[in-house]
Amino acid sequence: MTELRDELKIRPEEGAVDYAERVEAVLEEHRVQTGERLTAHGTMPGEGPGEVLERMKVLKMADGIRSSERARRRAQEGNGTNRGKDNDVTRNASTAADESSRRFRTRSQERDVERAVSEFEAAKKRLYRADGSKVYGDEEHAERLGKMADGLREKAEAVAAEARSDIEGYEREALALSYTDPASLVPASDRGRLETSRVFVKEDCETFAVPALTERLTAVSAGKDKVAKVLHARYARTRLEALKAESDRLAWEGGSAGPEASRQERALGEAVAALEAVLEDPRKAKKAQGLKEAAEESRRVARAAKTKVSEFDGTDAEARREMAERTRATF
Repeated sequence: MTELRDELKIRPEEGAVDYAERVEAVLEEHRVQTGERLTAHGTMPGEGPGEVLERMKVLKMADGIRSSERARRRAQEGNGTNRGKDNDVTRNASTAADESSRRFRTRSQERDVERAVSEFEAAKKRLYRADGSKVYGDEEHAERLGKMADGLREKAEAVAAEARSDIEGYEREALALSYTDPASLVPASDRGRLETSRVFVKEDCETFAVPALTERLTAVSAGKDKVAKVLHARYARTRLEALKAESDRLAWEGGSAGPEASRQERALGEAVAALEAVLEDPRKAKKAQGLKEAAEESRRVARAAKTKVSEFDGTDAEARREMAERTRATF
């Protein structure tokens, strides 16, 4: 039954729909092998109510995504109206499902550590009688206590390793989201203008006085020309970085470009950031933020698991010391 519970844990790489399909397959295989029919929304042996609740949330998300996908297909099969809206609904549901899946995984890891500690403490109590005396002799007591501590450590370290692996995956995915091909931001019908406009925009960004360039960026941000926005964001950023490098060089040499130049540089930086924000995909930014938060949660889980190991290292050390003293006394 422990294997079944482990099989129903959500994996970091799978979305809500993938998870729902795997749960269905696992429970069907269990039914074929044992004749026992279990429901995905019910409590599995060894599970607590929190685990069931989290699984239900993810499965509900999966149902929402499937429903949205069916609506999108129906729209495509019809006259195509509301297609963009259906796509937005599907993407938003998918993002929410991914976040729920990550929370489900983190809480499952926390419960694994808590369960391991509870099992250790319960087993440790069985080593003593009601009056506090040891059930076994000193040597066997120390040996049993040491093995129990080793088992706890192994489980906690496994959770910590799993959490570290999750951190790497989340950070890698967030890093991949940090880059967007500028050409993809421009409608296909306007991409031919990218090359023809590039030379002029690049020259303007390199030669305009800083206040004039700042004013240009403000105007471009307020407009609707995606080609202008993409090109100005690219080359104005290059100009800004060159100004910063020059300011750093002067500061290193003990000089300064002066307060007015510094003010102009800050204003240009704000205008560049505002233009880049206009081009940013809010869904992608939200997903990247969610991944960063998930990585922090996994770090917390890894630290907590490591702390549990440290807390019980004293018990382990005591058990090993007792064994060593018993061995020395014997020989």
